Amino acid sequence: MAASRIPFSSLNVQGEARWVGKWFCLVSLTPSPPRCSGSALSSSVTLMFRVIGLALCLCLGLGSDPLVIVWTPARARGALHPSDSGLTCAAFPQDHYDWGLRAIKSVLVVAGSLKRGDPDRPEDQVLMRSLRDFNIPKIVTDDVPVFMGLIGDLFPALDVPRRRDLNFEALVRKAVVELKLQAEDNFVLKVAQLEELLAVRHSVFVVGNAGAGKSQVLKSLHKTHQIMKRRPVWVDLNPKAVTNDELFGVINPATREWKDGLFSSIMRELANITHDGPKWILLDGDIDPMWIESLNTVMDDNKVLTLASNERIPLSPTMRLLFEISHLRTATPATVSRAGRSEREPPVHHGKL
Repeated sequence: MAASRIPFSSLNVQGEARWVGKWFCLVSLTPSPPRCSGSALSSSVTLMFRVIGLALCLCLGLGSDPLVIVWTPARARGALHPSDSGLTCAAFPQDHYDWGLRAIKSVLVVAGSLKRGDPDRPEDQVLMRSLRDFNIPKIVTDDVPVFMGLIGDLFPALDVPRRRDLNFEALVRKAVVELKLQAEDNFVLKVAQLEELLAVRHSVFVVGNAGAGKSQVLKSLHKTHQIMKRRPVWVDLNPKAVTNDELFGVINPATREWKDGLFSSIMRELANITHDGPKWILLDGDIDPMWIESLNTVMDDNKVLTLASNERIPLSPTMRLLFEISHLRTATPATVSRAGRSEREPPVHHGKL
């Protein structure tokens, strides 16, 4: 709850001018979005407050992107918060789904880039495309019809084709062939979606079971950057193979001597590389709260690794943090919301082999 004293003689409340005198006191409540569990505000409290969608404030805060008119994020919020739009959380039961404010911000960033790239396109088409193209990579196959039905309800009779970079897809196919793989359309699409996701989020979960092709998607994108002569750098490690102190460093309690960790030394080396090529740190191992919580400041907008020695290692604009994992069951909602997600499912074979 917050209270503010604001010098206004009149206030515009939902299109109506209200006389408030020279000074008035504004009391506001900022509750969290509703979840599958937990109690909501009591009716006696909600009756005394006027409900204002937080997505409206977020749109105003992102005014640098010439997006859309004010009503559009309210429609987007219905797609990003299934529980608010009439769907229960059981409709989207996956652990790696996140519909919070960070997801709204990412959709608005994508919409801003689409609007700048095609300024003549109507704004409802821009938002529909950003909602669909940003969220489809993290939706499993069984949930795609539900999600597309929700998009269809928000934007009836609107079908906007996906924005494609045909030159980049041709380079992906060339890279896939050089890796002795089959350049199927679905595989090339996953590589292109991962590249689009890395352009928006600096931390990405690549989720899928063993044999789903997560490593091959990453190798294909890395090979594509090599063909483009972007000088990519890729360092991978298994965080479960070492202790937390060996991963991030530790101070000797007796001598107060600092011993650098594996992840901190890798991140420092990549941060000191000056060229503009992509630099990836791949953590290949299931999520463990013991070490993933130490990366919260790296995965959020701070983009800084703070060590026990008080050293702060920034994440440069060309660096990305990738997690190759099979599930997110042990990750907290705060961790899930800090990264983008790319779902990779194994191909379905019909009949007997």
